[in-house]
Amino acid sequence: MIAKLKHSTPHRLTYAAATLLAVLGLGSCTVINGGLSSLTHKPWRMESPMIRVTDQEDAKGNETGNKQIAQLGIVEFDDQGQLWRDNYQCRNATTPGRSQLKVVLEALQERAKKGPVQLIIFAHGWNNNSSDLNQGNLRSFRTVLKSVAGTHPNPFGVFLSWRGKAMSFATGVDIYNREASAVKIGQAEATAAIQALCSAAKYKQPESRVLAVGHSLGAVIMLRALAQPLASQIAQASIDKSAARKMSPMVDTVVMVNAADTAVLASQMVRVMQDYQVKFKRGGRDAPLLVSFTSEGDWATGWVYSTATMIGRYLLGSFMTSNAGATSSRVQEHATVTSVGWHGAIRSHTLKEPGVDAPRLPVSDEVRTGKQQALSKPEQLSLRAKYLMSQNFKPAQPGQKNLVVWLDPTLKYGEPSTGPLIAHDLVHQDHHSNDTPYWIFQVPKYVVRDHTDVWNSNFVGLVTAIHNASREPKPKGTVATPLPRAPKELPPIQMGIMSASPRL
Repeated sequence: MIAKLKHSTPHRLTYAAATLLAVLGLGSCTVINGGLSSLTHKPWRMESPMIRVTDQEDAKGNETGNKQIAQLGIVEFDDQGQLWRDNYQCRNATTPGRSQLKVVLEALQERAKKGPVQLIIFAHGWNNNSSDLNQGNLRSFRTVLKSVAGTHPNPFGVFLSWRGKAMSFATGVDIYNREASAVKIGQAEATAAIQALCSAAKYKQPESRVLAVGHSLGAVIMLRALAQPLASQIAQASIDKSAARKMSPMVDTVVMVNAADTAVLASQMVRVMQDYQVKFKRGGRDAPLLVSFTSEGDWATGWVYSTATMIGRYLLGSFMTSNAGATSSRVQEHATVTSVGWHGAIRSHTLKEPGVDAPRLPVSDEVRTGKQQALSKPEQLSLRAKYLMSQNFKPAQPGQKNLVVWLDPTLKYGEPSTGPLIAHDLVHQDHHSNDTPYWIFQVPKYVVRDHTDVWNSNFVGLVTAIHNASREPKPKGTVATPLPRAPKELPPIQMGIMSASPRL
């Protein structure tokens, strides 16, 4: 008698999904890389890379205000990681042409003449591009810039765009193809572009600050573009102690959310920081150099991503060199088939959900008086994000170990929340081996509901708190106390100081 293998129903479903994904994924590569690629492999904003962000918009999201409150620049990359240029339609061009980056840099330099800039760079992920200003990540990023304008006098956003959507519609089976492009994009030209943007913002304006955010496969781009320059700075600071006191990273805060990336490079960066005993302080307290957080509800980078990477490694490893190769430990093996947020070996922090006695703030005046509810939905979302941003900004305070973040646990997906804000502690866990300035943790669903939920008000509040990386020793505000007010002129985020000492 032939013994039959016993598989549970979840295992059968996983095997079936893996087989289907492999067949569809491999079959779609021919279509995606073939003639149909011309439908989407092109720049969408070559003629108009600069977008006005005004104080008003209509029901469809079109800007209608007369007052410009922020600027948004779009910089697009092709599948090979190069900037699109204005002569892209001539495949035999002998001159490089003019890129969108040049236009955006010129606008940023003009903006910086008015005073310190809050520069926000965002790299979108899978199934997004810059084809429609009123859809997807581009729409939500434009909305959040309106919120930033309420707390900072000089905001400037840059949307790093690429062919995250291989076809004009979401196929769901192009993950290998799009991941391969994201890896290539996050190399020399993206690194140079981000450095140029940071330099333009800070030239003659040392109080300008830069926040870079990468979502999903955009996190793949962001980490690869910034990891090697940061590793180089760390090594230099470990030898040249005078440089260590002066050096700050290219980007002040790097946040990667729901990273659709194996934990291999993240593990390397954690190891580098451990080997060189890196410390990074801002305002006298520990601050992060890199941050990666993942939603507890993000099944896309959980079992789905693990299934896809297992196919790539164990079934297609001979062809997919980026996911192939031997490993030297079980932890390393696990990192090759697990995304950053689900690789427990490098997790560092826990965002503790509040207890019943946690400090809380009363509802905002706009909610209490009904002003928020009277606005259109996009305006409500922008106002709420502005409110959480203002409550999560505090001047740097030394000696505070944990980061306190004000969040609204009643937030519903896609809806403007109206509940009170409750204090959450972002705590480093002593039992976690990662004690470096690379903060890695998971967040509850009301902060980021699933894989696609970015730029909601709780997300904005959390990123604001991390960007400031400093809180007062104890959270203030109870139901009985007046609501804290954001200062009219926000003090600049203090420059960070990095130190390192090799123990190789």
